Amino acid sequence: MIKIYHEDRKLIRVKVLYNGGIGWTFRWDKSFKTFYGTPEKFTKFLKRLKAKDNFKKPNSYRSLTYSGIVKEIIDGTNTTIWIWEKDLKNI
Repeated sequence: MIKIYHEDRKLIRVKVLYNGGIGWTFRWDKSFKTFYGTPEKFTKFLKRLKAKDNFKKPNSYRSLTYSGIVKEIIDGTNTTIWIWEKDLKNI
């Protein structure tokens, strides 16, 4: 008998909205969460989440540094990141 395991690892596309102060809102599917902190603390938070950028394919590959991802979000040039579903459930 062959056992079928459903893949638990799924990347979720997340839009990050920066309010210009210390608020960072994550929006995915029909959910949202807000992180409050400085850009430096937000960089550490993205590192803890193992966030990926939207710069190169595949989406599971991170080509920018975490501080580079934060700079793009602040500039508004690229506000999309990818986070593993299991890590997203922990925020």
